[in-house]
Amino acid sequence: MFVRSLLTLFLCAISVGTCQAQGLFAYDGANNDLYSVTSTPDATFIGEDFDSGVVAEIEAVFGLIYANDTATGTNLHVISRTSGEVLNTIDLNLPAGGNVITAMEHANGTMYGGFTTAGQGGGSALTTIDLTTGDVQLVGGFSGINSALGGLAWDGQTMYGISSGGANASLYSFDLATGVETFLTTINDSSGGTIGLTALEFGSDGELYALANAASPIAGHLLSIDIDTGIYTDLGSTGTTPTLNSLTSIPEPASGMLALAAISSFCLRRRRCR
Repeated sequence: MFVRSLLTLFLCAISVGTCQAQGLFAYDGANNDLYSVTSTPDATFIGEDFDSGVVAEIEAVFGLIYANDTATGTNLHVISRTSGEVLNTIDLNLPAGGNVITAMEHANGTMYGGFTTAGQGGGSALTTIDLTTGDVQLVGGFSGINSALGGLAWDGQTMYGISSGGANASLYSFDLATGVETFLTTINDSSGGTIGLTALEFGSDGELYALANAASPIAGHLLSIDIDTGIYTDLGSTGTTPTLNSLTSIPEPASGMLALAAISSFCLRRRRCR
């Protein structure tokens, strides 16, 4: 986890400066409300837009927030991070085999999406989304995950995803070249009890966060997840009504050189960075 946190710090430094403590933003897809969220957890209302439809997932790219409209399926809204208003809408050109994007994550300059057929409990596929043309392309074929993806998360090395169907959320990793998934673990509490999840995102602190889904007894609670064991920690309710259903992370610009200096200092002490 320390190495992952160090990598996250480095990525923040070279992109938009050092990161705030967590940098999470969340969305209430029913009311189209945008919030900032801390791991306390504490949700602060930012703004809303009543022109967008039901949003299942949000993802930040260069300070803008992209929100896929699952009511329409082909609308990808661009949302202001400061007001929550829709600034633009991209028309998606979806491939055959599905009708909606349920998860998104930006990695290595590319927006990736989890693609499925809404309401039919079908399988999911990893796709790429062109934010200029709206073209959505399959990365390989459909996976062996027989439910929608509730979220995708990138730590700078690995793309992770969670299944969102039912009460037994599973964690996967994805090969970005082939789209092939690898099952890692079932998300569980310390006694082995499973849970239904929606949303998945690494915070600026390097922790992996998720939200309990609407069918869970702790719906809307913010959770942190141990990737190695699959064990989640319930951080508590965000206090919003209705509950939040999607997460993204936006590092805050400050002094990137301080972060780089911290990494350099670590390397000099440990003599392990190359």
